[in-house]
Amino acid sequence: MLRGRSALAFIVLVLISLGAILALTGRLKLPGKATLVLPLDLEKIIPQGWEVVQDQQVSCDFDLDGEDEWLILYRYDETMVGEVARGPIGGVIYDAQASPVPQEAATQGPYRPAFLVPYKLLPDFYTGKGQGYLGESEVRLVLYQPNAEGQQCRAEEVTVLGYSDGPLPTRLSIFRWAGKAVGYEGVHFVGNARVEPNPFPEPTKQVRQVLTYDRLQNHRSLLCERREYNRLDVPNAVQFQENGEGYTIDFCFNTPRDPAYPEAVVLALLRGGEPGPGEQGGDSPTGNSFLMGGAVLPPGLGDAVVARRALRVLGIANQGAVALHPSEGEPCPAERLQPGQATDWWCGRERAEVLTEIMLDGRPAQVVWHLISVASDKISADVHWRVERAELR
Repeated sequence: MLRGRSALAFIVLVLISLGAILALTGRLKLPGKATLVLPLDLEKIIPQGWEVVQDQQVSCDFDLDGEDEWLILYRYDETMVGEVARGPIGGVIYDAQASPVPQEAATQGPYRPAFLVPYKLLPDFYTGKGQGYLGESEVRLVLYQPNAEGQQCRAEEVTVLGYSDGPLPTRLSIFRWAGKAVGYEGVHFVGNARVEPNPFPEPTKQVRQVLTYDRLQNHRSLLCERREYNRLDVPNAVQFQENGEGYTIDFCFNTPRDPAYPEAVVLALLRGGEPGPGEQGGDSPTGNSFLMGGAVLPPGLGDAVVARRALRVLGIANQGAVALHPSEGEPCPAERLQPGQATDWWCGRERAEVLTEIMLDGRPAQVVWHLISVASDKISADVHWRVERAELR
């Protein structure tokens, strides 16, 4: 890695590097830790294609050997889109180690040779880490160190939250030391809408579960495929396994109070949601239910909906557009609305069908949902979609 430097020059380089720890500042600062400023000689051994992220270097004992290593974040493969620079963020941990190779006769000296080993986090090509990078627009670093004493930094795991031009993380990477022959083993999760670690990583909280949210292609209601991964209780390792029963279609960013599109109303109903007062158009015409008064649902499904149990949704399909119903609707009967609700609502001017595949009583079932529009004469009111009936196919 030193590209032809002599052993003696390399020893000097390492000694300079080891004496270069100063006070740590910046966004990734750790409480009570000092700031690490890369010495000029260490910068020289970093590949030319890397752009070190300034003020985001951390000095800590990552392999629990009693000595600090250097974690460096960098941008690579950077390109320009107009005047905007883009490139993924990677990470590497430099570890100073004594050389196990005997010195040559020509380089004998009183000190044992040493060298820096660059252990890559991501990107990397070896087993378990052949995919991914840490982040795009920025990253947030959290060191899991439940046994740190006083001001000493001793990180059992390195957790990196990666962002893609937004406030919610879209990548999550967790690494742990696995020995000199392997370096840092890890897991990497991606959700193009977001990832949700549980609990959210903190120095004393280890991530036990990860939910990933991936958008359904071009879906108008911001729906996602949600997958669930749970940590396995393997000592001194980072291993997760997907829970197939945790898969469902869900809203990418939680359930809206009263969705605009028919299929979103059905999904909100199936995921245990209920309508609330709208920011536009006032209260729900049917109160805290997405069902019209007198709505007809199949046995079993009706019980689950009434109990607001969140059901797994395996598939959902909807009409791209709806046409005016031939009857052009009618004034809503009072018995079909929330008790005490004003009767200036117009029902059924538009109708829609939504097809879902759900898990019902442990088995997949197809359900056809029939919805009608409920609209008010008020200028500030929006259209509400409500379920009139559903049938098993």
